Amino acid sequence: MRPAIVVKGLGKRFNRYSADRPFTIMEAALWGWWRMKPQAHFWALRDVSFTVSPGEMLGIIGKNGAGKSTLLQLVGGIGCAEEGTIEVNGRIGGLLDLGAGFHLDLTGRENVFVGAVVAGLTHREAGRRFDDIVEFAELEKFIDSPMRTYSTGMQMRLAFSVAVHTDPEVLLVDEHLSVGDVAFQTKCLNKINDFKSQGCAIVLISHMAEQIQKMCDRALWLRSGTIMAYGQTEAVISQYLGEMGSETEILNPLIVPQVTTVGTQQVSQNRFGYLGIKITEVKVLPDGEIESGNPVTIEIDYAVEKSISGVIFGVTISRKDGQVCFDIKTNKIGQLLPLAPGSGKIRLYLDRLDLGNGQYYVNVGVYEKTLAYIYDYRHHVTPLYVRSPLRQNTILCPPYRWELDGQIESAQLPNQVDKTHPINKNNPNYATILTQVKQQSRPNFLLVGSQQCGIEGLYRYLENSLQIIQAGARKVHFFDLNYDRGVEWYSQQLTLGVAGDTVLRWEMTPEYMDHPLVAQRVYKCFPDVKLIMMLRNPVQRAWMHYNLEVAMGCEEFDVTKAIASECDRLAGEIEKMRSTPNYHSFNHQHYSYLSRGIYVEQIKNWLDYFPREQLLILKTEDFQANSDRVLSEVGNFLDFSASAGEEFEINSVENDSKMPEAIEQKLIAYFEPYNRQLSDLLKEDFSWS
Repeated sequence: MRPAIVVKGLGKRFNRYSADRPFTIMEAALWGWWRMKPQAHFWALRDVSFTVSPGEMLGIIGKNGAGKSTLLQLVGGIGCAEEGTIEVNGRIGGLLDLGAGFHLDLTGRENVFVGAVVAGLTHREAGRRFDDIVEFAELEKFIDSPMRTYSTGMQMRLAFSVAVHTDPEVLLVDEHLSVGDVAFQTKCLNKINDFKSQGCAIVLISHMAEQIQKMCDRALWLRSGTIMAYGQTEAVISQYLGEMGSETEILNPLIVPQVTTVGTQQVSQNRFGYLGIKITEVKVLPDGEIESGNPVTIEIDYAVEKSISGVIFGVTISRKDGQVCFDIKTNKIGQLLPLAPGSGKIRLYLDRLDLGNGQYYVNVGVYEKTLAYIYDYRHHVTPLYVRSPLRQNTILCPPYRWELDGQIESAQLPNQVDKTHPINKNNPNYATILTQVKQQSRPNFLLVGSQQCGIEGLYRYLENSLQIIQAGARKVHFFDLNYDRGVEWYSQQLTLGVAGDTVLRWEMTPEYMDHPLVAQRVYKCFPDVKLIMMLRNPVQRAWMHYNLEVAMGCEEFDVTKAIASECDRLAGEIEKMRSTPNYHSFNHQHYSYLSRGIYVEQIKNWLDYFPREQLLILKTEDFQANSDRVLSEVGNFLDFSASAGEEFEINSVENDSKMPEAIEQKLIAYFEPYNRQLSDLLKEDFSWS
């Protein structure tokens, strides 16, 4: 999805005139026309660039005169810039000057219509929204009184209410979220958050650092019309507050971005400080992805320019939203470390780290011995991924167990398949079956499919349709994560079942389908294996995937921002999966809402290795509507007779909250060309219309 606001190289220049400039034509004629000319120029803005995505909120902070309001006015179409470009995609709503356009002699009712029409509504639209505007402003008793009888607070409340009822797609707010009393301020903030969740791009100017830190996804710090810092809110606010303090001078490090083992460092966005001591590398050992409860070592490499009598090292582990989960400094244990010139390492050993499932960041800093200022600080540069069985929105995941003292109702659950079932020796085909069990080690078929497509439901049906001799592991992940274990190990993980006189071996790992290396590896090991794939409507699949990640605590963005952030989150992940053996991509697993639904690219990859007749491609919707027919189709494909047996519930989109219509329409438009290509490729209808 394209950004809502794109500003590139913006510059705005104003003229400065002499104090003795003529004010009348007579004075100019007598004193000289040259005195009318400007004496100097100054740049209110220079080389300002940023983007704001739909559903994202950018906070702009800086001292008075920094150019904040000028920037917002230019984005809102007021005035012209001397340099750069501004691209705004969507209807603009502005809270640039509350009350502008109100006439004191008109009543509140009349001013509502004037303000709404100025904001872009028709008179009829303003009439339909009039009651909501007045109710939101809480001015029902005074709406027909002249505006001159209103207090300043009442005027501001009415102006705010008019502004937020114009359905903007881009909202510009200039320091006006402190309107009215505390209750009304809360209402205003909730309204802003509603706009954000609906996909509105918001730019907020404020002097309140805490407000920007709490509300905004990113921040931009302006000083004298130039950008001092732009990026993650916490890092930018830390730099800004550091400069505002009397003792700390924050310098933007004039160094080239460095590529480290954890990624590319964003200068000014992720790093600040004197740099008298430089943090050269931060490592999370043994790996950047751990199981909750495992030990972790944080290793910090540093370089010192000259001797320093004492410093403090600090480590903070925080979530993406800035929530601090762990914070420790060396001075807490009475250690001030004198450092000699040169390079060195310091390590922090954590015997166990009981964090909940999700992505975190390891932030490290080096401080002056009294904490008066910072030598170097790395913010949100080093990621840490934690896997936990407790997939809920929690910070801590200590060892735990539940104990119930009471009775519960038994539920209808799928029968658990025992590890082994003896082969009936009275079966006339006993000898044939036994020979196949001993001689056959290769899989007959694989069940693959994108996440949330119901392939596990088909697996359960097959378990209950066949005589299972040996129950294998579900989600073996051999071809993506365990390929170095070898085929012999893999064969021991397969499920073994009997249909008539035929022995079948198979496994089910849905994530195989879109992994860039799996098709090639499967073909290399088992070129004759059959493949059963199940595809769900990609629009519904994306929505279910998003809701699952929210429920597990892995996704903190609203759906609009989550989808808009997918490209950034997945940048470089496919290349790592191709180049690094057994690389597990946390971001690809959890945040590939759109890419996993581009089935045509995934099927093409498989067809590069396997002929079409070795692939059975099913629709989740068909399986839900008529499981008997689909099972019969599977049986024909595998040359055995399958019966439906018990019915088991398959993940359904109805189990999730309703998808916003605007999001649904955008997703339909996004996937439509890919679905059409898939239909052309397979000569079947995969339009999901």
